[in-house]
Amino acid sequence: RVATNLCQKILENARNALVQGKLARCADELACLGDLGSKLPARRELADCLALARDAGACVAGYRYAEARKHLMSLSRQVSNAKWAAAAVEQLEILDGTHTALCAGPLGEKIDAASRGLQPARTLEGPEGREALDDTIALPHRIRAELDTPESLLLLVDGGGSYLLLRGGRASLGRAASENPADVPVFSDIAERHANIQRVDDDYFVFSAKDVEVGGRPIQHHLLRDSDKIVLGRKAKFTFRLPSRKSSTAVLELSDTTKMPNDVRRVVLFHQHATLGQGPTAHILCRHAGIPLVLFERGGGLWIRQQSDGHVDTAARQLAIGEPVEIGGVSLVLQRWKVSGQSIA
Repeated sequence: RVATNLCQKILENARNALVQGKLARCADELACLGDLGSKLPARRELADCLALARDAGACVAGYRYAEARKHLMSLSRQVSNAKWAAAAVEQLEILDGTHTALCAGPLGEKIDAASRGLQPARTLEGPEGREALDDTIALPHRIRAELDTPESLLLLVDGGGSYLLLRGGRASLGRAASENPADVPVFSDIAERHANIQRVDDDYFVFSAKDVEVGGRPIQHHLLRDSDKIVLGRKAKFTFRLPSRKSSTAVLELSDTTKMPNDVRRVVLFHQHATLGQGPTAHILCRHAGIPLVLFERGGGLWIRQQSDGHVDTAARQLAIGEPVEIGGVSLVLQRWKVSGQSIA
């Protein structure tokens, strides 16, 4: 009874410290228990909350605000009366929006370059290096796919038309008549970089300092919903779509008055996988697709297979640039995205 009462008192003190935001005090209280109460759900819950707070702190230090917010939202659900966590969630949402806007502006390329420079190079020394080397030997297609598959691609589908596939997390929208066209170039009199769309986890945001309307209302920063109408100009109008709940891949449909190079009528903001077929849940439309196809990433490259039980099987085919593929009665080919005679990779 003494041990039980002592354990309950210390756990109560630890939880109070967590609610007050005294994380070090909470950790010290749990450390005092030693092995006492190690199987109690209350102790495991507190340890999980401390881990979430620690991970959130590491994410903030690495400027990964959306990820930090996700950890703290999980913590808030477990400890609903921790007001500091709820406040931090709101602060991180503001930080994430500000950081996203900065990355999409003129400083974006510099920020991206600096981020790439901060990433440590992988070596072949130690266990991790040996694992990477073994993986390369076992999957030789991985290096080829990573080197040959750019982030911007033109997908030509027989019976489906032309699609612009954007594999990055951020896409700029602007006029096509430019020496340095935007990711989504439009034949219109809008600015060279008129607006940006950013994916944060499974959400998409549009933001711009220019004239942009969403749903008939002027915006500078807006969380996009399925069927939102985005208007950049008289000849630059899009409808934002999230065709399937099973995929975070989004689609920008062009209005009848909006034109893009290469006769593109739909922009696919690709993330992990997308479906090709008929009906409203398809990201890429094709009237010849009797069985839906799944386009997915593997080893840095793009692959395609017929839809089955959700598992990637041996029937998957890798898509190489410029090589036509026929699968499930559908013919398609990937090409490098080109605007004004320049390759966008």
